[in-house]
Amino acid sequence: MEITTKEKDAIRFYQGDIRQRDSKGNLIDKSKQSGFYGIEGAYRTMNCLMFDGIKNEEERIAEGNGKLEPAIFEEIEKVIEVYCDIYRAMCKYASGMTEVKKKMVYRTERGCSIEALKRGTTCSFMSTSQERIPEKFFRKKRELTILDILYPTNVPHIDFQEVLGDEYLFKNQKEVLFPPFLNIELEKIELSQEEKEYKDIDNKPPHAKYIVSIKGIRRRNQETESKNGKSLGKERNLFASQVLQKLINKEKISNKEKEEYLTWKKDVRAIIWKEFKKIEEQYYE
Repeated sequence: MEITTKEKDAIRFYQGDIRQRDSKGNLIDKSKQSGFYGIEGAYRTMNCLMFDGIKNEEERIAEGNGKLEPAIFEEIEKVIEVYCDIYRAMCKYASGMTEVKKKMVYRTERGCSIEALKRGTTCSFMSTSQERIPEKFFRKKRELTILDILYPTNVPHIDFQEVLGDEYLFKNQKEVLFPPFLNIELEKIELSQEEKEYKDIDNKPPHAKYIVSIKGIRRRNQETESKNGKSLGKERNLFASQVLQKLINKEKISNKEKEEYLTWKKDVRAIIWKEFKKIEEQYYE
């Protein structure tokens, strides 16, 4: 099944490629889209949506590897659309695999995200590399954790090189992207001698190493199947944006603000879950 230009553009936007297309559909080098689709590194902020609590936001801010963009929350409908376009492309790409193989890819992770993964599911989009040795940039995470990720080729995912071809801007990263809501199992293993020499954002050696085995699509998710979720809307989206800006500015937020912010994030996740289930029905029995 053909992956559309719109779906490819969602993938490119997520990974940080914000080049414009000309009237013939060709990408223009050194160009930059305007507005929402011109925000670089949007994936950092988009991924924060998918985690409970505010620890993920706080650690990303503390690491300083790339800024979060509160304005993204004000256009949450576009975020959800990007999520759905990427997931639809993943399902198209993987569901038709005639020969199912097991493959290994690699990732570095921060400690707080590992605690979320231990619950048995991928939380957000998860970018991995076919290169075992991570670039130094990807080691600068708090409580650096090394992941070897084993997956069957028929689970929703995307090999960027295969899907984007010549339009793949970051070819050296050899990325494979997985969606949220996949069932996983973690097994702690020993670091190699080489990995013990890595240094995290605090100049400490890696915290741990795991094999992550991806098992398949999660069929039920109690957190996101609640029928009590509030609708989103301009006022709530603006509020969430303002709370994130406070976190960035290291300003104190009240318990009420935190509670409302976390409820908003949960409601966003509920919408994404429901839309993903609709997409799955088209490609997986």
